[in-house]
Amino acid sequence: MPVDVSTPPALDAPINQPIGSETITTKDAQGNTTGTQVTETSVDITDAATTENPNQIDVKEKKTVTTYDLNNNPTGSTTTESEIRPPAPPDPPDIDYEIDFDNVNDKDLEEYELPDIFSYESWGEGSCPADRSVSYGYGNLNLSMQPACDFATGVRPIILVIAGLSAMFIISGIKTE
Repeated sequence: MPVDVSTPPALDAPINQPIGSETITTKDAQGNTTGTQVTETSVDITDAATTENPNQIDVKEKKTVTTYDLNNNPTGSTTTESEIRPPAPPDPPDIDYEIDFDNVNDKDLEEYELPDIFSYESWGEGSCPADRSVSYGYGNLNLSMQPACDFATGVRPIILVIAGLSAMFIISGIKTE
């Protein structure tokens, strides 16, 4: 499937995902509580894709440290950003693999003989009707039924297959229109 990389896909906007926060009680030199310090950590994810590197993103960790006095009023705030690089993939181990396909010993396959599919014994045996004799004004005409019986015996497997397929279509609900 051809893909147009002249305009690589991009993130709609930078994504800012909070990771967590930590609150510490601040104290002076004598051990008296002077306020609190809250450190909030988040991650900014921005799109850095180019046509050469379509799957690139920039990930930056942002830490904001805000100090509060005893009345919970902010007294100062600092923000630091650090770029996070994904770890490089490990080098593949130097293992020399060799696969040999042509040194496989031949093995005789088991044989199983299928029973005859069109065995007439399982369907029962029929008999050919007796010959017919027709009288008409000039004499008698003897009609042999043996050619019709031979034809019916020959087409019987075909008719059974067609009947089986028709039954399968009826059971499965396939319609032809």
